[in-house]
Amino acid sequence: MQGVHDSADLVLASGDKIIGGPQAGIVVGKKACVQRLSRHVLARTCRPGKLTLSALEATLAVYLAGRAWEEMPTVRMLNTSEQELSERANANRKGYFRYGIEGRYFSRYDRMRRCGLTWSSPSHLDRSS
Repeated sequence: MQGVHDSADLVLASGDKIIGGPQAGIVVGKKACVQRLSRHVLARTCRPGKLTLSALEATLAVYLAGRAWEEMPTVRMLNTSEQELSERANANRKGYFRYGIEGRYFSRYDRMRRCGLTWSSPSHLDRSS
């Protein structure tokens, strides 16, 4: 929604990547622009089916009910602590080692720190609001 707040006419998003729902293209924006897009000759080829719409509705209902942190795997993963990620990675590394595969784990935080970057959750996922 940041794009809409920044006065974008249209914002396109992937349903599975942005909200952890079904694979679906999501379009939000100014009413006139969305209507114009929906009347385009190719719009019929991009219509979602009933199952996709049902899954998308169920996913959005979880967000509206405020249960996304508990029920949505994508959101839960975004909230995973660095400690837990390190423990998972080390467990995987040990499992690979049994099969003769060596590996080193660098968390996303380690990689980002090396590049001079910091990590924060997207503001729309902030639990405090």
